[in-house]
Amino acid sequence: MAKVGNSLELRGMEATLSALGDLDRKVAQTILAASITKASKPYVKAARKRVPVDTGLLKLSLGAVTRKYRAGSGRIAVRVMGPRVKFAGKKAEALRQGMNRRPHKYAHLVEFGTEAHTIQPKRAAALDAPIRPLSVVDVTGGRPRPFMRQAWDVTVRRMEHILAQELKKRIAKAAEDARRRSRERQQRGVAAKVTKLKPRRIFATVGRI
Repeated sequence: MAKVGNSLELRGMEATLSALGDLDRKVAQTILAASITKASKPYVKAARKRVPVDTGLLKLSLGAVTRKYRAGSGRIAVRVMGPRVKFAGKKAEALRQGMNRRPHKYAHLVEFGTEAHTIQPKRAAALDAPIRPLSVVDVTGGRPRPFMRQAWDVTVRRMEHILAQELKKRIAKAAEDARRRSRERQQRGVAAKVTKLKPRRIFATVGRI
């Protein structure tokens, strides 16, 4: 499937993003992955609502997956949204109707449309078809049905808002957890010093001076 990349833009988030950069790299990546996972839900829902339905397999395949990468000395997380390569289950098998239907191979044809063209076998004597083998297939063009782009357009601001809120919330929690762990380490250090002190006798005298 053709890959079309879009990105979310966070405005006025300089302080939050700076705080994210101050965190441990693995912690920051976990926060980013969890935040974009939450933010992507409106898009997936909107795409499923708008996708043209023939067998229903393309609609069933729509979802999202988070991928984590190393980028130099840092770490990044990317949310990939669209038809999934791997999805299974009884419903998927029933919709495939015994054929090797793979939505990620034709979703872009639905999205951007097709021109009229002819399909001929490259190696086999004939093409495998549901009714009978065919030597040549003439395919009429199909108009674009941009369900993914429409889903993006109607949800992009909502996703940006969710992403901003999730980042603020999770970064604040991570910073507080770091401060708590620092206090606990300091307390353990003080307790360890106290236990190492040699006991001394203390005399108290009560009377007039």
